[in-house]
Order: sequence, then C-alpha cells, then structure tokens
Amino acid sequence: MVCIMRAGCAPGHPGNPGCNKAATRYDGGMAKEALRLSPTDRRELDALERLCRSRLPRPALMRSLAERLSRYTGAESYCFSLLDPGSGLPTEAVSKLEDGARRAWAERVFLRSPLGNMGWLTRQPHLIQLAEQFVAEPDHDPLFRYVLLPSGLGPMLCLSLAARGFGWGYLNLMWPSGAARFGEEEKRFLAAAAPIMTEALRRSAALAFLSALPADSVGLITFAPDGSIEAANEVGYALMAGEGGSCSIPLTVALMGQLLRRAMADDTPLPVCSLPIVDAVAQRRYRIRPELLRGRDGRARGVVVIEPLRALDDASVLIQLGLTRREADVVVATVKGLSTQDAAAVLGVSPHTIEHHLGNVFSKLAVGSRSEMTALLLGSRSGRASEAPRGTSSADRPRSRLQ
Repeated sequence: MVCIMRAGCAPGHPGNPGCNKAATRYDGGMAKEALRLSPTDRRELDALERLCRSRLPRPALMRSLAERLSRYTGAESYCFSLLDPGSGLPTEAVSKLEDGARRAWAERVFLRSPLGNMGWLTRQPHLIQLAEQFVAEPDHDPLFRYVLLPSGLGPMLCLSLAARGFGWGYLNLMWPSGAARFGEEEKRFLAAAAPIMTEALRRSAALAFLSALPADSVGLITFAPDGSIEAANEVGYALMAGEGGSCSIPLTVALMGQLLRRAMADDTPLPVCSLPIVDAVAQRRYRIRPELLRGRDGRARGVVVIEPLRALDDASVLIQLGLTRREADVVVATVKGLSTQDAAAVLGVSPHTIEHHLGNVFSKLAVGSRSEMTALLLGSRSGRASEAPRGTSSADRPRSRLQ
C-alpha cells in the first residue's frame, strides 16, 4: 500500500478504499529531517528546489521536473498536468507517453474513469497513492486498458499537488509491467518534493498570466452529439492545430468536447462555465467557454467559444494570482475608477484599510501606481515605463512576491 496522508485528513476516507490508520501522515510544513530523508535524498531535494526557483517557462519547468523525478525514481514514463484550480480540469500537460496514449486519455479515460478526474483526485486526503487503489477492477478500468497496458506499463504512482484548497497539478509516474515496487524512501522523498513543486506551479501560472496579453480574436468550434468537431471558424481551426506552438488550447478544447458530448447525451447542464487559459508560447490569455445550443433541425449542438480574457473578467483569476478575496475586491473597485473614499464606502471599510490593501497588491504584482496596476490587469503594456514614480528607474520598482 502507498498512502501518504495530508495533514488533518481522516484515514479511511470513502474516496480512498483500502487506506487505513497505518497510513503515514504528511504535513507540507514538515522539515526534511522530520521525513527522515537520506543525505542523497536531501541533496536531490535541494537540486529540485533550485530548479523550482529558476525562471524557466512553465512548460519547460514542468518537463524538467517530471524528467528529473522520473530519473531519480526509476520511472519509465510520466504525465504531468497543470490544473485549473477552480474546476480541477487539466489545462496543460507534458508527457512521455506516445501520441496514441495521450489521445486515448482524452477520448476514453476522461469522464469514464475516476483516474481521469484530477480535480477529484487532488481533493482526496492522500498525497501519494498507486493508481489501482482508486479502482475496484484495474483490468477493466479505461486507463489501464487503453493507456497503460498498450504502452507496456503497469504500476502507476499518483502524486497530488494541491495547496490552499486548490489543486494546481497532478503527476503520474509509470513503471514497466512487472517492475519492482518503490519503497518507503521514495515515498518520503516525493512527499517532501510535493509542496515545493506545488508552489512552483502556482507561482509560474500567476507569472504566465501577468506576462501575457488578452488575445485579439475569437475562435468558435462546434461539436456534434458524438463529441467530434463539426465545424470551426478560421481562428478556431488555427488554435486547434496548435499554430504558434500552443499545446494547452487543443487539450482543453478536446476535454470541453467530451463534457459537451456527455451533456448532450444525458440532457444535463454543463459542469463548467469557463476556463482561463494562458498560451505560454503565444503569450496570450483566453477564456474557453462551452455552450449548448439547438440547431434548426432541432438537434443539440455543442459550441466552444475561445475569447480574449482580461484579469478583471473573472474575480477568481485575481485570487489565483495570489490576492486575497478582500484585495481582489479593492482592485476591482480601484480599476472601476473609484477613489479611496468611495471604495471604502462601497466595501464598508476605512480609507486606511483600502490603502493598506493596495500597498499589498502593488507589492504582489510588482507595480508602483494605480494606473500601472490597471494597465497590467487590463492587458495594456503601453506606457508602463513612464508610470514609475518620479526619481525611480525600472530597477527601483517593487519586486513581485511571485518571483
């Protein structure tokens, strides 16, 4: 059994059959010494920490982390997914699996296996588990039948990366069929690495959002009842083809198509309203929104709208950037043009409290004025250099806490 529990979670959670009171408890704040890491593991963890502090672009960081952990644990393959913290849906993935296995996951595992529901998996009390612990009959589970067995893989370890009530990522490490199981030392090492990787994902996602601009066009893609793409406009086709090097949008649209297929088949509401997406290659922000429509023939149709996204279009985005709920409220009021006194009256706090929250926001977003903050969040970079306080250079500006 492989169960490392999150702090404060009760053993024997109904979503985790087979785990018992003997499971090892893990608290993300525990020191390396408390996890009884070997000197070799500590050196490797230090190297992993340095990698997480690097300025690598998000896809390169995810691949580097997955490759390093695969080599260190002897895993044959991996799949590392970045999750939307609001819905738990994967928005980007790097994988060593073959193209056919990746397509099989999107078409046959997502919505059909508990192992395809990463949002649910990150909410479970166990940080590390073997894949077969989530399913009653592994041989009949779609993940094993269509992904692992055809690839000659067997044991799969699931590592949940979640913090502050949000799931940020999910890492699957896979070994060849019949490979020896990993031991307690490997589990302790991965438990120590998890909070470091989680914070790196959260920080890189926020930085990617702030450094990108809203897209300048809208893509439309329609889906038939069987989940296949029926038509798209020029922008939609280009985004689905990955023009410009994007890998996040085709994945997300494919998953939206599966959600639409199920909603059309079962005549049920869509479980997701929209997803914020950053194309790390093109440096553009999008919001991907699924809709159910009826055609002139009376048949149901699914439509995915890929539209520009500004930071203030969705309040949850501000919280994902590291702001508190109250800081987000202050930002929205400020960007709407309210003065300190008016914002204080609307939010029911003192003007001093408004100024205090703005000071924290300026520090977190690395801006020096309200106008610079507004330009950053609305996606306008023009004139930002001239908005620095007099007597300061760009090097004198506050450094973002996200960096």
